Amino acid sequence: MPEWRDLFLEACDDNGRPVFQAIFNLADRLELALVQGTRGFSVKAGPSAIPLSWGYPPKTHYNQRGGQSLSVELGRIRERMNGAVDWLNSANEELLLTGLFAESGGKVVWEIEQPVSSERTGAVIAILENLAKQIQQSEQGTGTTRIRTFKSTARIRRELRAIGKIIWLLRSLEPRGDDEGFVKASLFEKAKDYRRLLEGSLDH
Repeated sequence: MPEWRDLFLEACDDNGRPVFQAIFNLADRLELALVQGTRGFSVKAGPSAIPLSWGYPPKTHYNQRGGQSLSVELGRIRERMNGAVDWLNSANEELLLTGLFAESGGKVVWEIEQPVSSERTGAVIAILENLAKQIQQSEQGTGTTRIRTFKSTARIRRELRAIGKIIWLLRSLEPRGDDEGFVKASLFEKAKDYRRLLEGSLDH
């Protein structure tokens, strides 16, 4: 686990620590990006790194802004997903039904101030997992369009050259043992998938 995660968890109290540990576990399981901020962190999903949620530790002497919380900015997700409505509305309703979140502008926020059972935390994680998978699936369906939107043609071509070199290097590697063989095969398939996505974006 990266050092900043340990430091973040240490800054949390007994109410928040198990919640954020569960968030970190979810990010690892679904291979979501965890981005450290100046005060908290964000979880991002899909090739376009769409923000899924934000986590913040309690107030301290050095940190007087906000409090220990988990927020899901469904409004921003909707903007990035070009107005996806049905499953975002469902996620919004499900999060509110947990009784832990409250609406605040275009987001829902859980102010983590009380102990919460593992079952209720698990319910939140399940909703976030489904939301992340919806983002990933939607991005796969419109991946070529999205990559073209966020990247210039020249950048795409540079990335294609770089991914080509990575694939060549992976082919030349001789794994030592089953574990290295599994890692090589996994990386090789991911590199090929990303190359196909980049190539497809140039055809549009």
